Amino acid sequence: MTKESLVKMLHKRADACGSWVLLAKSLSISPQYLQDIKDGRRDPGAKLLTAIGFIRVVSYEKVK
Repeated sequence: MTKESLVKMLHKRADACGSWVLLAKSLSISPQYLQDIKDGRRDPGAKLLTAIGFIRVVSYEKVK
């Protein structure tokens, strides 16, 4: 999943919760942190990813 896909999923979850603030509260993170992720200022961290059932995977590829 790309970061953009993850943010789209968060949009759907926020709609289901009723607001971004309520989503943040349900995930035990600050609304500002969630807003920063939504606006692309921060990457999702381990706490958020764990709360929504994801992990971050990093891969490397050889330059051709």
